[in-house]
Amino acid sequence: MKDGRAMITKYGVWVVVAAAGLMLASCGNSPTRTDANKKLAVGVLQSVGLGPKAPPAPSEAQQIAGAMVEKTGDLRMVRIPQRDVAAAIYPVQRNQGVRLWASADQRGFYFRDGMLVATRGLGGDLMQAEVRQSLAHVTSRRSGRALRVHRYLTGDNQPDLRRVNCRITPMGQEAVRYAAMSAQTVKMRETCEGGETRFENVYWVSASGKIVRSVQWQGDMGGMIEFIDIRN
Repeated sequence: MKDGRAMITKYGVWVVVAAAGLMLASCGNSPTRTDANKKLAVGVLQSVGLGPKAPPAPSEAQQIAGAMVEKTGDLRMVRIPQRDVAAAIYPVQRNQGVRLWASADQRGFYFRDGMLVATRGLGGDLMQAEVRQSLAHVTSRRSGRALRVHRYLTGDNQPDLRRVNCRITPMGQEAVRYAAMSAQTVKMRETCEGGETRFENVYWVSASGKIVRSVQWQGDMGGMIEFIDIRN
């Protein structure tokens, strides 16, 4: 039975390769048809692990170097372990105290003084978060309690409102160095719980109250996301 499956698999691959060959052979003299058939043939071959491979994604160091050349002003690195994504982001606009940062592939992250309040383009996006109580304790680097309200949309576009109670606690001083950024900070922990939602955010806050690094909860699909300033 095992040998039979191997023969079927091998036969299927050869059928795909033959089909790709026919596509390339039928290109003719029409440039438009030729390009379309070539792209289709490449896609067919890649589907079975053959043909040219897609170029690897740029490394984090390459992204930082490119962003520092192309962009002036603030820059930030975002890491999404649950999606195996790392990207440089830069500020695009500010509206009523909320600043939108975007990546080259148009993923959007909205911050209020460094605290995440919304995302776009991730799937399962955080539509809006009320974080003012947490922000006041974190940026002043003092302990306290806060109420957070997160708004999401369900799969059928119904509102999903989550209220969580949080406790903010200083965890001591820590130096943060990354790329062209260096800061002496106090590490702050925010532990939140409400219903079935539980998460722990961590912030590194400078003497001026700036969040220079953080690990923040986006939601069920995005999970924990790390943000770290690339330069002061």
